[in-house]
Amino acid sequence: MNRNRADQNAQAAQRLAEVCTLIAQVLGGIAETAPQTTADWVRRAGLEGLSVQGLAPSDHADVAEAALQSSSMKSNPVPLTHADLMWILSQAAP
Repeated sequence: MNRNRADQNAQAAQRLAEVCTLIAQVLGGIAETAPQTTADWVRRAGLEGLSVQGLAPSDHADVAEAALQSSSMKSNPVPLTHADLMWILSQAAP
């Protein structure tokens, strides 16, 4: 998601490329597949999804709204919408 939007902003694209390169250096693989490499590492490490950790899907809308108001979100070089955050939460839920 950020990668798709970052391509529209040269500075954001450069920063995302740097982060993906760091992930590849630490976890292995290549920068282009860093998001999947990270997801694979999370599964192998046995980390549970948000639902197992106690965040109910019915709370996702409130969490997304709170995230939109957070100071860390304001510094994100790629703005995310409420719908974007809902999708991210749904992917992190299982």
